[in-house]
Amino acid sequence: LKVVSYTSTTGTVTTGNITASAGTAATAMTSYTITTGANTSTNAYGDLNLGADGTLGTYSITAGASTAANNYGVITAADVGAVNVTTGNGGGSHTLATMANVLSLGDITIDADDNVTITTGAVNAATVGDIDVTTIAGATVALGTIGASSATMGSITHTGAGTLTITTGAALSVGAVTGGAGASTVVLSNSTTIGTVLTGGSGVDTFTGTGGADIFHGGSSDVFVGGAGVDNFN
Repeated sequence: LKVVSYTSTTGTVTTGNITASAGTAATAMTSYTITTGANTSTNAYGDLNLGADGTLGTYSITAGASTAANNYGVITAADVGAVNVTTGNGGGSHTLATMANVLSLGDITIDADDNVTITTGAVNAATVGDIDVTTIAGATVALGTIGASSATMGSITHTGAGTLTITTGAALSVGAVTGGAGASTVVLSNSTTIGTVLTGGSGVDTFTGTGGADIFHGGSSDVFVGGAGVDNFN
């Protein structure tokens, strides 16, 4: 089983769970894709279980201007190469179930015109790629906690006038953090011993640093909280 793809327009979609197995070999799936239109009733997608050693190349959601509260099931895999989410502006919402069963994550790219929430983030991911979030005014992306203890994580970038919230686990390192025109709340762990650079955007940002030597850049409206390291505030 290499590809799973669901496509709908304005109708309502409900799918069951998928459990994929390749016998004694690890399960490898190329892509899992959901494409929807401007649905007015809840779309509900089941779980995808590739096993604790399975891999998924790309997990992709492209939603139209939905007015409904849409739900997406649990992903279980050793590695997900990329997560891509794009939502239209219909006043609806998109809630992804726990990603705690994903042990490694590539880049996460979210372009949100409606609210996007991960109920429980990828708290067990030992590696995480770059996280790039774009929001319009009125849209909120809430990613929960991402990154396991001692994880290596890429950069966190927020673009646009909406809201981003994310907390990192006790990672070894986190890349640069950059705010946008809206509100960005990024909480890094004091257990992270390698410092990083946190740069506020033109909006109101709330950044909590690592336990290493961080460098903060921002404006008078931003709230910066340093950790245990010797930080530099500009």
